[in-house]
Amino acid sequence: MRIFRIVLIIFVIMWRIAPGSSAFSSILTEDVAKTYLGKPYVSRPLAKSSPLGFDCTTYVEEVLAKRFENPDMALNNIRFGNGGAGFFNRNHFMEKMWIPNAQRHGVIAPINLSGAMESLIEIDLAEWYRVNPEIVIKDDAYYQQANEQERFTASISYIPKALINEALLKELPDETLVFFLRRYAKSPYRWLLNENAVMVKHMGFLFGGRNLYHASQTQKKVIAEDFSKYLRTNSGFCGAAFYKIN
Repeated sequence: MRIFRIVLIIFVIMWRIAPGSSAFSSILTEDVAKTYLGKPYVSRPLAKSSPLGFDCTTYVEEVLAKRFENPDMALNNIRFGNGGAGFFNRNHFMEKMWIPNAQRHGVIAPINLSGAMESLIEIDLAEWYRVNPEIVIKDDAYYQQANEQERFTASISYIPKALINEALLKELPDETLVFFLRRYAKSPYRWLLNENAVMVKHMGFLFGGRNLYHASQTQKKVIAEDFSKYLRTNSGFCGAAFYKIN
């Protein structure tokens, strides 16, 4: 009986701190997102020499993690894949790494919307690591680990820009994570793309189908603005993918 009680106590403790929906606090995502408005934008915030600040991804990660009872553990699980922290374990690619990982941890869930299209990309991951500008000084150990990476294919379901209207936005949950997609034919990183391939290039929070909170590269800070206006005035984006925040 004593052993059973010990096992039960351990189970309850792990259940409380696990990065799933049971570990969420009652705070709203928008309330957390507002506290970061005005914080500086930094292009590579996780690089050792970078000043304090956020890019679009780290801003989203920080806000999502703050909604958990154990933010540090949540941030680690959202940002990194299996195997712990480190540059090679970070979820760099949204389609293949970040989004599936967030879904496994119960942080986000897909939304079924009419008119969705599927994008398929192929990425030479070894080449991407070899030329990545975040790691300025690359030693033999780095190149060895980079060369071990394999090419992969990834896909994402997205809504073409022409179909994103007021009616569609009204279908979205009040708290939504949005990924903006851009069309690519060439890339300095030598990604191997299929014809007319699109891939995620920006992300942020969409509240009430209208208010977009994101770390803006052009404004150089975290801002809130009208989503429809932002999508309309940024001609480079060809669509967006929407995910429910659990």
